[in-house]
Amino acid sequence: MRLCELLVASFLPWLAFSSPMNIIPPPANEVCLDDSSIPTVSTTLNIDLPMRDSASSIEKKDLPVFFFHGLTGNSTEGFNYQANLTAEGRVFVPLAFLREVVTNDERFANGYIFIGHSQGAMMARAVIEQMDDHKVHAFVSLAGGVNGIFYGPQEADRNSIKNLGAGFGAAVLPQQLFDFTGYTPEAYRGKMQADFVRRSMDPKLQAAYSITNLLRSPVRDVWLKTNQFLPMINNVNTCAWFDFHCHLEKIRRKNNFLKLKEAHYFASPDDGVVSPWQGSLLGHYSEVNSFGELESKFESLTVVEIHDTIEYKEDTYGLRTLDERGGLFRYTAPGVPHCCWMYDFPKFHTDGLCEFHPLFDKYVYKVLW
Repeated sequence: MRLCELLVASFLPWLAFSSPMNIIPPPANEVCLDDSSIPTVSTTLNIDLPMRDSASSIEKKDLPVFFFHGLTGNSTEGFNYQANLTAEGRVFVPLAFLREVVTNDERFANGYIFIGHSQGAMMARAVIEQMDDHKVHAFVSLAGGVNGIFYGPQEADRNSIKNLGAGFGAAVLPQQLFDFTGYTPEAYRGKMQADFVRRSMDPKLQAAYSITNLLRSPVRDVWLKTNQFLPMINNVNTCAWFDFHCHLEKIRRKNNFLKLKEAHYFASPDDGVVSPWQGSLLGHYSEVNSFGELESKFESLTVVEIHDTIEYKEDTYGLRTLDERGGLFRYTAPGVPHCCWMYDFPKFHTDGLCEFHPLFDKYVYKVLW
């Protein structure tokens, strides 16, 4: 048996690049604004704007930008990015059928940048891993749920949990399927979370409601066995030793991720939506052995930072390699509510408005050049 395993392992690198692409259907619809609140903007590809440099002299500041919106948003949510970037003559593309856009268009031949907000950041990374011929130069995650979500015990998660009962929960998962309002304040400290994990194990629910795809249960074996999306994208899904295709897919996804030159992750302790907020910096909550422990040990859950995660330590999809070659960047921006990465938005804990343009200039604009 051991000899067979070694033989399989020795052949995998040679076979990886011919592995067929496994298409993932994108999860559904963000907590910020409804359609009527967002200005109407053009979603064309700025067709009259030429690429400004030849392939030999192309710079990051000249690369086209793709924008991936969040869970309850739509492609118009990036209107501020569109206005700022097209004013400089850059090509801006809201979430679209990517391959149709980049094929036979010389403006994309030298590469492009992905910006993803909230769930859109996870979807952008999934495209990077799944698209064998992508030319993504830089990946920018804004308050992204890039390592899963779990509504845990830390104080910063209380706003997120409050939002679930105040309407966000029903917006992303119909109340008849799971009622976030049916819990006492005490039951929000473990019981609701355990019930939500159990409910999200249903593959039919995962196929229809993307919030269940993003859920990262602290009961690790349950998460690995039942979540059909996140463990695979994190390359921690279990492969039988004889499952050639599964092993090849892991190698292919990692190779695709490592085509990136840069990955930038932005987060704020005052996010109020992503839980834990450190998940936007590639952390996650600590783990327990059972649903019983999830309830009884809920208050003792702590956040595991990136360098202590299995994904980083074992370099499952390339994070450590990207970091070691100087391409992984993480930023903590205090006082930024979830939606302020897109537009002006009220602050959660203090009076006043978080303004988009100063935030964009201080953080995001710099990584697009």
